[in-house]
Amino acid sequence: MNVAFFHVERDTQASQDAYVWARGLVQSIRRHMPGVGSVHLTDDTSRKVKGVDAVRRKPSEPMGLLRMRLCAGLRGSWLVLDTDVIIERDCQWVFDKWEFDIGVAKRNWDHLRPALGFSGRVPYNTGVLFSPCPDFFSEAYTRLRLLDDEQQHWMGEQTVMNDILNEERPRYAIKFLSGNMFNFPPPVKDQGAKLRLREIKKKVHITHYKGERRKAVLMERLKCA
Repeated sequence: MNVAFFHVERDTQASQDAYVWARGLVQSIRRHMPGVGSVHLTDDTSRKVKGVDAVRRKPSEPMGLLRMRLCAGLRGSWLVLDTDVIIERDCQWVFDKWEFDIGVAKRNWDHLRPALGFSGRVPYNTGVLFSPCPDFFSEAYTRLRLLDDEQQHWMGEQTVMNDILNEERPRYAIKFLSGNMFNFPPPVKDQGAKLRLREIKKKVHITHYKGERRKAVLMERLKCA
């Protein structure tokens, strides 16, 4: 198994922050899965994230399209992650235990209320994907090209991947994974106080700091590392 993440540099604070998160992600891969390769997916001008094992580049295009195009070039068993993610435990056993084309977690977290708005319309969080299937990403790229420019840059890839995952007659073998284990959004202040978070955290393999408040928590965690 190898791990891939997507990051392109832009002249924004968000882009600079994402570079810091990516460095933290790479460190967590080395800490919990030594020997697993880390690969930075990016355009033809962005600097390499420090500590990563390899970089794969394609000419610049809208970010969603570029991400899907680069993922479509991955061969073998891959864990594809957002940058605002930290590995907490070795995840390689997922590929040993199950056979599938796509492994993805639902937004069914014990400590959070059901998602609303856009998140409610895309029940699978695609910031964490286990996949040995480049055809899935190739199809997502083709579908994304049919959407408008704004969606090709941002969030459209989540829409098209969820559309494929939600097909009434699935054409891909899908393994639905526990969100509490493989795509865990940690509670922030007013969330999860009444739930058995200690027990949940014992099982967490991947923490996902999605949302602005969690990203602030991630920054604090990386500063203390």
